[in-house]
Amino acid sequence: MSKIIITIFLVLSIFIFQQINAQTLYHPDSLNQTMIDTSINQEVMIGKYTYQGVLNSPVFKTYIDEAIEEYTPYDDFLVDYKDSLNKISITIVFGSWCSDSQYEVPRMLMLLKSLDYPMEKLNIMAVDRHKEIPDIDIKELYIEYVPTFIFNKDKYEVGRIIEHASESLEADIASFLFYH
Repeated sequence: MSKIIITIFLVLSIFIFQQINAQTLYHPDSLNQTMIDTSINQEVMIGKYTYQGVLNSPVFKTYIDEAIEEYTPYDDFLVDYKDSLNKISITIVFGSWCSDSQYEVPRMLMLLKSLDYPMEKLNIMAVDRHKEIPDIDIKELYIEYVPTFIFNKDKYEVGRIIEHASESLEADIASFLFYH
């Protein structure tokens, strides 16, 4: 009987430690963080990220490497819009656990890099499976699906790509820039 109680105590202790550990290691003011998502028992990216932070994340490295192997940005399509693109701020909201994010986010980052997009105008946020970030309110972004790429000019949204591009990343971005 005592072995059963000890086993239950150990299992509960481990579970509680994981919950506390995941919550206490995350700090909303820090960049490029991960935490354990206990609903899938997996390390996920969470919070605000930099361009380099996404590229260097061990959680996302496989998907970055796959994109490098498989994707060549068709940046010629956007060259005429480069000045317009540089006036746009871009917000990327993604889930490192999401297959659409794993596919589209590395490609978007590669495309932006190939166009010499000013990365200081890029706002990258990794969400949990509830599409939330602890202690950061992102409700005003109206995120239902990830990834979501939001294009803003002068504080006004000029376009949005949700989950995957309608035609291609290049064509969808060009359509946002054509009128702006």
